[in-house]
Amino acid sequence: MDYANPTRLKIFGRAETRDPAEFPELHEKLADPHTDGPLEQLMVIRVEGLFWNCPKHITPRYSEAELAEALEPVRERLRMLAEEKAALRERLQERE
Repeated sequence: MDYANPTRLKIFGRAETRDPAEFPELHEKLADPHTDGPLEQLMVIRVEGLFWNCPKHITPRYSEAELAEALEPVRERLRMLAEEKAALRERLQERE
């Protein structure tokens, strides 16, 4: 799934887990030195079909950082409205 460029590839297949010791070359290739744990299992997928989704049926998703930037004007407006509301409540209380 690529939400930034609305594309999705569906892959249909059958998966099997394998012991990495059975495939030492693949184990070496997939071992990631940037993790703390060892490679415990390999998953072999026999692809039987694939399908690219039409982009119009992919719901847009955004990262928290993208939303924070886009929503800053809305947050600022809410802060201003909250201050205005507090000031109006204060004026109402003074009248009573």
